[in-house]
Amino acid sequence: MLPEGAAADPELRRRFEQEALAVAALSHPNIVALHDVGTHDGAPFLVSEQLAGTTLAEALQGAVKDIVRPNLGWFDRFLGPVR
Repeated sequence: MLPEGAAADPELRRRFEQEALAVAALSHPNIVALHDVGTHDGAPFLVSEQLAGTTLAEALQGAVKDIVRPNLGWFDRFLGPVR
């Protein structure tokens, strides 16, 4: 869905619909399938295929842990004297 302010802008709505139609025309294993584009109570929306796996939030959280965890020893050595 578009944010409320963006949904009220005719140019942004036109671009949303145009880009949704462009994505719907694509067929590739690395591109999520788009099944429908519409409006509900004045808010534009997309309906895409449901994919198995983790959510974006879960993937990002894992990525942050992979970056932070190896560096914790460095932070501890650096900040240890400050405690």
